[in-house]
Amino acid sequence: TLKEIAETLRITEAVVSMQIETIIEYNPITDVNHLFSNENYNLIMAEVKKGYENLKELKDRLPSKITYPQIRIAAAKHKFSSRLLA
Repeated sequence: TLKEIAETLRITEAVVSMQIETIIEYNPITDVNHLFSNENYNLIMAEVKKGYENLKELKDRLPSKITYPQIRIAAAKHKFSSRLLA
């Protein structure tokens, strides 16, 4: 999980998510399924696909249990994976 990675590296989940976002940018097929539950991922992706201006807008539309780092990773996955299909 993001929390385990952050604790192991002694950095915040936000920093981990930004690093993962960069990895996804260069390798969009990166598997992120182990970072959070399928339920949360699917909830985030459903909102991402509706469109958004910023992460706060997405956060406001999602359950409180979903974190900004999770949103950042899912949004990056959608953004950079979509470029592969274009």
